[in-house]
Amino acid sequence: MKNLKNIYLIGPSRCGKTTTATMLQEKYGYTHIIMDAVIETMAEVAPELGIRHGNLNSQAFQKFLISYSRNLFKYTKPNIIDLEVLNPDFAQTLIDSDESVVIYMGYPSITPEEKAKQIRQYDTEFDWTRTLSDEELIVTVQQQIESSKRLQKEAHIHDFEFIDTSYNRERIIAKKIEELFNSGRLYRTDSSYDKYIRE
Repeated sequence: MKNLKNIYLIGPSRCGKTTTATMLQEKYGYTHIIMDAVIETMAEVAPELGIRHGNLNSQAFQKFLISYSRNLFKYTKPNIIDLEVLNPDFAQTLIDSDESVVIYMGYPSITPEEKAKQIRQYDTEFDWTRTLSDEELIVTVQQQIESSKRLQKEAHIHDFEFIDTSYNRERIIAKKIEELFNSGRLYRTDSSYDKYIRE
């Protein structure tokens, strides 16, 4: 498993990032890094840095993510960095394609009412959506659908993978993971470790 690429897994809440990460953990031994926890910790212990939710396109967060990724990939591999927001323009400059891939996810092909029904079906006591009224949930989901549509277009412009999880989420995710491994896109070469050895 040493020669697996690291993965940036990007998409709105409830798009299937955790499902995807769990599949990759169980079958291929990936470590799942939930960036929400890192961001919340940074906001609590070093608020002066400006790293917080709602500000993830800032230079401060981008500088942090570059350094964090480099150090994380240096010491523990392979990893999944799970993020809700990562601008494809910045992602293009962030990744070393020999070492990492970016996979975007979303639900651009579903109506707000259908997505809200899906969410209600699988809500647990730990899901933040559980506290929303049906009306609030539909408004929130509409925003996430529009965000998914934009993300899908931008991801394709930069030749990043985009997984549409509007329907049949688990089956679609499993199929895409299999395709990525069969195509060889998730395997590193030995030479991609050279920069760490030189250090």
